[in-house]
Amino acid sequence: MNYPPEVSSASLKNSLDSPPQADLTPLWNLGVAGVPTPQYLRWAEEVGLFNAMADQDLLSDADILARTTLSERGIDALLGVLRSLRLVKRVDGQHTLEAAAREYLDKRSPYYIGHALYGMCKRPLPFGLQKGDKPRKFSKITGTFWYWVRFIKKSAIFWGKPVRLQVQHSRNFPAAVVAAGSTQFEGIAHLVDVGGGSGVFAIPLALRYPQMRISLVELPAVVPNIDMFLKPYSLSGKVRLLGHDIHKTPWPIQDCDAILFANILHFCADDECHNLLQECYRLLPPGGRVILHEMLWNEEKDGPLVTAYWNFWLISVSAGRQRTRSEFADLLSAAGFSAPIVEETRGGFSLVVSRKS
Repeated sequence: MNYPPEVSSASLKNSLDSPPQADLTPLWNLGVAGVPTPQYLRWAEEVGLFNAMADQDLLSDADILARTTLSERGIDALLGVLRSLRLVKRVDGQHTLEAAAREYLDKRSPYYIGHALYGMCKRPLPFGLQKGDKPRKFSKITGTFWYWVRFIKKSAIFWGKPVRLQVQHSRNFPAAVVAAGSTQFEGIAHLVDVGGGSGVFAIPLALRYPQMRISLVELPAVVPNIDMFLKPYSLSGKVRLLGHDIHKTPWPIQDCDAILFANILHFCADDECHNLLQECYRLLPPGGRVILHEMLWNEEKDGPLVTAYWNFWLISVSAGRQRTRSEFADLLSAAGFSAPIVEETRGGFSLVVSRKS
């Protein structure tokens, strides 16, 4: 596999005027991380969720915690997927099985179809969802001895390696190209792309706004692998690369008027988000912009399905989660920023833009 895909700077410049138009979410709804939808139902069965819910009309989180092996975060992750699949419904803060799940997914039902539905779905439930599994805060792990051991040993899959950067790049690039065309980026003199990975956002922004200074901040171990993504677009040296752990403040940044978090805050617990946004408040001038690019839950947290899928995997690998518009608004307000403007981009993503009051 080549890193990155073979494409010329000129062809991308032309494509900025005609960004991808097709809705990407039907493809994401087939599943993410290579996991088919029936596998989530198999996991729900294995932890005893369907049996527990079939025994009672309404269950609270505490009831499910007592009757299954799921942790509180595991309940959040798995029920989010089941609600989005319209197999579980929330009623006054409690949960109930929809008719299809009650009739066909309870192993004790004469109409149970699991044997035919699950087929080859045999993956174990991911770490982080059952009782005793502790969430992993990247602010506590990054830069430690074990971080470097994992980075060296897991060379093909650990974050920052070319294979992983390519996965991230291909997943987010269509939405980033569309987002770069938003008027929310107009008039920015110096943008800091926090945790910018392969340059998936920096590339379309640098080509669309050649006058914009862009500083891409990534972990020191990642920085050497970024230029291979910039080079095909003739952006080597034009995007400033800074090696720094973003959880260590103050950041080595000066004179910026916009800070971008693209798929970053969803990896963070609320306290980590607050610390990062406070650093943004310190750095930005009055009116300076914080720009988030995230998949948002609706306020009921029963969709979109793609957000539920990614929420499941975020909870299994980090202390983070997907959030609603109002949850991001609360985090931004607590750090001193204005009520956000939200603009949909592509593939289930949205820009969330707030200014320093």
